[in-house]
Amino acid sequence: MLLGGPDAQAIPAFARKYDMDCSHCHSMVPKLNPVGYYFHDNFTFQGIGSLLPKGLQDKVRSEDPEDQHPAYWPVSLRAAGGYQAVKRDHQLTSGNVLETISTNGFGFTTFELMAGGLLAPDVSYYLTYYPAAVNVGFPGQPPLHLHPGVTTEAGQNGALGFAWVAFAHVFGTGGDHGDHPADHQAKSAPTPDEHGEGDAHAESVTPEPSRPAPARTEEHDDHGFTFRVGSHELDMTLSGHHRLSNAPYLAYRYIPEGHNTSFSLDAPQLGAAAEAHVPFFESLEYAISLFNGPNNATDTNQAPDVFVHLARQGKDHRLGLFALRGLTPVSTATVGTPPSAVTSIPGTGKDNQPFLRYGADADLNFGSLNLLLFYMQGHDDAKLFVERAITAPVQAAAFYGGFVEADYLFESIRTILAGRYDLIRNTAQGITTLPAQSNDADAYTLALKHDLVLSSRANLQLHVEANSTRTRAQLVPTTTTRTDQTSNTLYMGVDFSF
Repeated sequence: MLLGGPDAQAIPAFARKYDMDCSHCHSMVPKLNPVGYYFHDNFTFQGIGSLLPKGLQDKVRSEDPEDQHPAYWPVSLRAAGGYQAVKRDHQLTSGNVLETISTNGFGFTTFELMAGGLLAPDVSYYLTYYPAAVNVGFPGQPPLHLHPGVTTEAGQNGALGFAWVAFAHVFGTGGDHGDHPADHQAKSAPTPDEHGEGDAHAESVTPEPSRPAPARTEEHDDHGFTFRVGSHELDMTLSGHHRLSNAPYLAYRYIPEGHNTSFSLDAPQLGAAAEAHVPFFESLEYAISLFNGPNNATDTNQAPDVFVHLARQGKDHRLGLFALRGLTPVSTATVGTPPSAVTSIPGTGKDNQPFLRYGADADLNFGSLNLLLFYMQGHDDAKLFVERAITAPVQAAAFYGGFVEADYLFESIRTILAGRYDLIRNTAQGITTLPAQSNDADAYTLALKHDLVLSSRANLQLHVEANSTRTRAQLVPTTTTRTDQTSNTLYMGVDFSF
């Protein structure tokens, strides 16, 4: 159920468990459909039985996490790789000459192991593990799952990605969910039994490739909230781990130059989250996360970062507002004799200074056409830039960014075409001596994915992608020179999951 590109909180073992192919949960991997979104949140199909083939409905209703077939093992693997050609201009070479550099070759973009499922009724877990592999990642770029602040070189270090446990229906009724409101979307759709076919897998109901109806209506207003603890994904309307492209969302990862932090919106965050629906307004849902930064480089302070997301779920559209207040320490307690033998004591960060991220996102569906919209503004406190500014004057930094993406699904041939434009604009540089347009960026991405193999055991996808990114007034490494730089990338490969 998970292939290619970024991580997603579903694994192919689930497809084997229920004996159904990936299209039941994905309009095109890794994009989720109504069934997939519900399963993503609950790790069970209980409550949405009518969206499944009739041959599976009784099995789902009687599902017991303590009564699994002994042959079922909820572990899967994923590998992706292919051929990539990259052309970058204004690259420093011998003799301090700026030249255009071209590279190409075969390589792997990622390799990971995944596990997840139910531990008990209303208790689920999910984790991803990236085994050490020095040959994962193309030259000059890390594996896809890595985020800013880790490394810029090829090679995959052994590490956990996501690792969380979730408790559903806290302070709610729990138990059997009954019918889900999204069931009614599938009532008029023909099922295998209606065609006289007994094999549910041979001809199954494939839901419309749109977001689900509200997860709970009045009959579900007493189901409490979901509490998640561990390394988890922030509850964005547009998940950075369900994107179709290798190229990341630029705004999710942008940090003004001089701010020493590894934060990014799409990194797994180490902390806890609570998710629920607004009482009396069941089309509204909210999520709150408290965390200490990404799990690859947590903050050294004791004050948590706070993220809040409010979303309105319609039949075919989802609209959201979000806000984040992060804190970065600018000093720590130390041990040793200054100036040369001083060492910071981990976890003692102090003099925390804030940075803010807030904006809106939208997932709009019009049949086979899906539009994704994202806009964000950012503000970083002036004191966050003092260390790297040295003697230069500093001020509060401000920027805005976002993207617009259009995806079109050709269902009959299991192919999706996606086009995206990303933008970053700085309105105030934290280090005042930087050019006003430093690190402004424009990126254009075109991606195509096609299912070569789609079964209940495995998925194999063809992935073709082109990306062009132009960054303004970027610092040339080891120099004080700034110049506009353009990077053009062409990738063709396969994404395999089992």
